[in-house]
Amino acid sequence: MASVSYQQSPEQQEKERRERARLRTLQQQVRERASRRLRGDVRAGRDTRADMDRLTVAVARAKPGTRRRAAAVTALSAELLLRFRQSPERDVADLVTAIRLLSEAGGGRKAGDEANRQHAVDEDRVGRVVGSGSSTDAARVALLVECLEEWEAIERVAPPGGWVPEMGQVPDLDVLRRRLAGMAGAPARQRVRMLHACGSARAASAGPGAGYEDMVAAVALLPRTTGWGVPPGDSGWATGQVALKAVVTADAAACAIAAGRPVEAIELLETGRGVVWDQLLHATIRAELRAVDRRLARRMDRVCRDLERSGRLGEAPDRYAERDVAAEKTTRPDTPSAAVARRWGLVFRLTEKGAARRERRWARAAGRAQGLLPDATFQTVSYLSDIRPAAAEGPVVAVILSRFGCHALLVTAEEDAPRVVPLPALTLRAAQRNARSYLTALNELTGAEREARVRATLHWLWETVAAPVFAALALPGRTGESGDGELPRLWWCPSGPLAVLPLHAAVPRPVAGSARAGVGERVVSSYTPTLRSLISARKARELRRNSGIGNQGGKRGDRDRLLLVSAGGRVGHQALPATARFRDYLMGLLPEDVLTTLHGTQASAGNVKRALGRHSRVHFDCHGRQDPVSPERTGLVLHDQDLTIADLAEVRASRPEFAFLAACSTAAPDRMDLDEMISVTSVLHYRGYQSVIGTMSPVLDTTTERVARAVYGRLTESRLEVWPMTPPGSVATVLHDAVSRERQRRPRHPSAWVPFIHVGV
Repeated sequence: MASVSYQQSPEQQEKERRERARLRTLQQQVRERASRRLRGDVRAGRDTRADMDRLTVAVARAKPGTRRRAAAVTALSAELLLRFRQSPERDVADLVTAIRLLSEAGGGRKAGDEANRQHAVDEDRVGRVVGSGSSTDAARVALLVECLEEWEAIERVAPPGGWVPEMGQVPDLDVLRRRLAGMAGAPARQRVRMLHACGSARAASAGPGAGYEDMVAAVALLPRTTGWGVPPGDSGWATGQVALKAVVTADAAACAIAAGRPVEAIELLETGRGVVWDQLLHATIRAELRAVDRRLARRMDRVCRDLERSGRLGEAPDRYAERDVAAEKTTRPDTPSAAVARRWGLVFRLTEKGAARRERRWARAAGRAQGLLPDATFQTVSYLSDIRPAAAEGPVVAVILSRFGCHALLVTAEEDAPRVVPLPALTLRAAQRNARSYLTALNELTGAEREARVRATLHWLWETVAAPVFAALALPGRTGESGDGELPRLWWCPSGPLAVLPLHAAVPRPVAGSARAGVGERVVSSYTPTLRSLISARKARELRRNSGIGNQGGKRGDRDRLLLVSAGGRVGHQALPATARFRDYLMGLLPEDVLTTLHGTQASAGNVKRALGRHSRVHFDCHGRQDPVSPERTGLVLHDQDLTIADLAEVRASRPEFAFLAACSTAAPDRMDLDEMISVTSVLHYRGYQSVIGTMSPVLDTTTERVARAVYGRLTESRLEVWPMTPPGSVATVLHDAVSRERQRRPRHPSAWVPFIHVGV
C-alpha cells in the first residue's frame, strides 16, 4: 500500500503551537505551585478567581485520559487546596472538589475495592521492587495525598451531622501513600515522607517491628535528598527537611531494634545522621567533589536535579547529555568501532525508560562519589567498616529516642554487633520536657532555683540513660575521686532533645547523705556527631604522628602555631573582661613563634577565616550566638559580624587538630526538635578538627578563664618547645581534670561546670 503524506495547514500548525505553549505554561505553573507547597510558601490574601476560571476552562476543554487533562486537573486542584487553606471559613467544598477531580483523573480507586487494594499493596510493596509511574501521575497522586491528609485532619473536628457536602467514598490514604512511595517518577523527598507515614501506620497498628521494611526503604532514599536537592538560600525549607530526616532516622532505628536487627539499626542511625550533616554542609560537599572530579560533580548535579524535580510533567531535552556526547567525540578516536559503540549507546538511551534510567544513573554516580569522599554519605553505611572502628579506643553509646521505643546501642571493638540496652524509663515526651526545663533554668533562672533544676536534670539523666548503660558496660579503671588508675574513655552520640542535655555530668541521687559515683567519676566522656567523623579524626591523628609534623627543627610554620581570636568588646554585647586577662596570660605562657593573635579590630570575620586556613590550632575567646530558626546562622560573635556555621563549613584549615571555644553555647544545638548536635563545636570536628572543647550552655567568663588556664597549663607543662604536640587524645583527659577541680571548688553550683564538653578523639 502506498504511503500517503499529510501536511497541516498554517492555521492548524499555529493552533497546535499555541496548545503546546499553553501546556508548557501550565506545566511550569504546576511545578512552581508544588515547590511553594513543599516550602510552606502560602500566598495569603491573593485573589485566585481569575486563575480558577482559566483552569476550570482548561479542564473542561482537555480530553479525558490525556496528559493535558492531568496537568489541568492537578493545577486546578492545587488552587482549590490553596484557597481552602487561606480562607478563614475553610470552605470544605473546595477540598471535596479537589479530591474528586484528582480521584477521577486517576481512575478513582475506592476504599471498598478490596481486590484493587490488595493488588496495590502487593504491587507497590516498597523495598522489594521499585514501582513505575510517570512524573505526571506522581504529581497528581502527591497532591491527592496532601488533600486527603487535610480531609483526615478536619474530620476530627467535624460537626455532629458531618460536613456538607459529604465526601462519600474516598480513595484509601494508606494505599495512595504506598503507591506514591513506589513511583520512581516522584521526588525522593516525597517518597521518603510517604514511606515513613506507611511505616509509622504499620508500627502503630502491629508493633514497631512491622514498620521495619518501610523505614529501611525511607532511609535508603535519604542520601538522594542531600546537598544537591536543597534549594540554595532557603534555610527555612532546609531546616524543615533536617527535622523530617531526624525523625525518620530515629523511627527507623527503633523499628529495626524491635525487628531484632541491631546491626541494621546502627547502620540506619549513622546513615541518617550523616545525611543531616551533609545537607547542612551541602555547599562544602559539592565543592569537595568538584575539586576531585569536576565531571562527576556535574553529573551528580543533574541526576539529583532530575530526581528532585517536583511535579515534572514531561521529559525535557538533556543538554548535559548532549554536551557529554560532544566531549566524548573529541576525546575518543573516531574509529568504526567507536561509532558503533556510540550508535548502540544512543539506541539504549532511547529505548530505556526515563525513571529507571535516572535510578541507575544515581546508583552509579553515588557509588563513585562515595569512593572519592568516604566521609560523606551517598550510600547506606556498613557496620564493620564504617561504624565498629569508632570504638577502637573505648565504647561508643548511641542513644535512640523515638516514639516507637528508646534504646542505647553500645558499640565496642570486640563485638560483631552493637549491644542493645533498653531504656524503659526514657520517653520522647519526657526528654522534651526535661530539655525545655533545663534550658529554661540556664537561660532564665538564677540562684538556688536554677541550681536545683540543673541537679534534678542530672539525676534524671542518670536514672533514665546512664545507669542502664553503665550496668551493661564492664569498664576497667578506677571509679570515684580516690581511685589511683586512669579513667577509661567513653563517647556519647545522643539524638533528639538529649543533644542539649549533659550526659557526661549525670549523677545518681544521694542516698543517706552520701554521694555515689556519677558519670564524671567513672569515665572521661567525649561526644561525637557521627561515628565516622570519629574514625576520620583518628586517621588524621595517626597521619600527623607518622609524618612527624611539628617535630622538625628550625622556624615553625603557621600550621604549628596557635591562633588566638580575642573578640570580647563588640558593640551591643555584654563586655567580657576575662578575654583581655586570658590573652595576656597566653602571651606570657607561649613564645612569640608559637602564637598568632587577632584581637580588637583585627578579629574580623574575613581575617579569621583567612587565618583559620593557615593554622591547625585555634582558641576563640568571644560571645557565641544561637539562631533559633536557621542552624547555619549560629556562630561566634566577632568584631564586625558573626562567624557562622556556614562560614566555618567553607574553611579549609591546614591539617586541623585542636580548637578551644571559650564562648557561650558553642556546643548547644539550635533547636530541640533536631536530631543532631548542630553547633559550632560539632561543625569544627566534622570539618576535620580532631579535638574540640566547647560549652553546651551559657557560662560565666571568669569560670571559662579558669578552665582554659588549667587546660593550657597542663598541655604546655611537659613539651613547651613543640607545643601543642601533646596527642589530641589527652585533651579530653586534661579538660576532665580541669572541670573536676571546678566541680570540687563549687559543688553546689553545677551550672558553672556542667556546660564544658569535649568533642572528638
